Amino acid sequence: MLALSAPQVRAAGAAMERQLGLDAALFKRTNTLIYKALEGGKQLTREELMAELAKSGIITNGYQAAHHVPRRIGCPCVQRLAAG
Repeated sequence: MLALSAPQVRAAGAAMERQLGLDAALFKRTNTLIYKALEGGKQLTREELMAELAKSGIITNGYQAAHHVPRRIGCPCVQRLAAG
């Protein structure tokens, strides 16, 4: 079932990212900030990660926050979708 729905889920996510103005350059920047915040095995909550991004001027309220973190830190459900 996951293999059947993964392409639609990815397409919907990409459409929303375009609508929100989220692009590859922004994701590259957020990746860098998130990895830096988690260096040395540090563990942060989603809220703490969003605060780190906000300090750097990245909008993290509403739908934007939902698109910044899951693909970037290995959410198991997203890994399964990507493997689809």
